[in-house]
Amino acid sequence: MTLTAEQVASYRADGFVHPIRVLDDAGASDLRAALDDHLRADIPTDAYELTDPIAIRATGSGEARRLEYVTGGRSTPHTFPFLFNIWRFDDRFRRVAFDSGIADLARQLLDCSEVLLMEDNAIVKYPHTGTLPWHQDLGYWPIVEPEAVTVWIALDPMTPHNGGMQLVPGSQRRGERLPVDFGTGASLLADERPHAGTVPVDPAAEGHPVVSYLLAPGEAGLHDPLVWHASWPNDSDAPRCAYALRYLRSGAVWWGDRRMPYDDIGCRVGERVDGRHFPAV
Repeated sequence: MTLTAEQVASYRADGFVHPIRVLDDAGASDLRAALDDHLRADIPTDAYELTDPIAIRATGSGEARRLEYVTGGRSTPHTFPFLFNIWRFDDRFRRVAFDSGIADLARQLLDCSEVLLMEDNAIVKYPHTGTLPWHQDLGYWPIVEPEAVTVWIALDPMTPHNGGMQLVPGSQRRGERLPVDFGTGASLLADERPHAGTVPVDPAAEGHPVVSYLLAPGEAGLHDPLVWHASWPNDSDAPRCAYALRYLRSGAVWWGDRRMPYDDIGCRVGERVDGRHFPAV
């Protein structure tokens, strides 16, 4: 899989590019069936409810200052299931996450020779559920710079009527904004990042252009960690399922729980991340 010069230019300008075919129909159908196994709890998975309340507190001071979750840990999914590092539990997802062709797309956009799989997520929006608030990805990731790419793969048809993604072209050039609580839309960590500002609650109302992903199963959108995005309500009678791969440039600087609580990967704050910490693809 190779992006054209026009697609790379579109990504640089807009902060995303779509649609890119990464799975054939059979591959997308197989992954969708695999996800059903996890949603039925036939296979154990690290699963969260994405809209549950989040509270984060700081401990220590100076170089010893760290962030930790007060609430926001693992819970029973009920509205917006979020399955974390599913590749560790299921070879069907692992084969896709470690597909060299998909990783090549991230390498092109990051202009590097090696990418690491930072994480993967299966993201499900149940029928008749509301919007997911506008946000950026970087605020939730413990890296210093936005040296990562998300490959967001549709496992169901994605439309504005079943919870498809919305994005603001060019918003990645507006810098880092605060993360938000997905249940309430309230900003998080304002005391820790006083100069970060917020993503608008309704970018269109403030005059920003908004683009929607229209994706068939097996097609993907690739987006920058700083681009503003959200999802429509799911007004349909069926779940809306997607599979997201987060590829990180090998050598990116780790900021750990100075930025956001994260599972211990054996990497110190300020250290460069490599294959000892996340698998190289």
